[in-house]
Amino acid sequence: MSVRLKQYDKKGVAAKETILRVHLVPSLGAKRLDAITNEVVQSVKRSLREKSAKTVNNVLTALNKMLKDRYRMGGTGSNAMLDPFVAPHKSSGGIS
Repeated sequence: MSVRLKQYDKKGVAAKETILRVHLVPSLGAKRLDAITNEVVQSVKRSLREKSAKTVNNVLTALNKMLKDRYRMGGTGSNAMLDPFVAPHKSSGGIS
């Protein structure tokens, strides 16, 4: 079982490296994670419009994970992936 897990981890790391190298770095350039705004995310989405749904999902999932990790590690601002989807606050009556 540990051999399978190690092989899976290697494949997962290779997939993430490919997503970064092929899709995110060309779209984001040298931009810092705390400089990624909703407009930048929308631009990344536009750059992926000719790609398969699976590729788009994988790229956006990787970007979302990076932004969440940055935020959890003390980054400032909000997660640009969540900006257009602000959840209603419980006390506002939006969630019962």
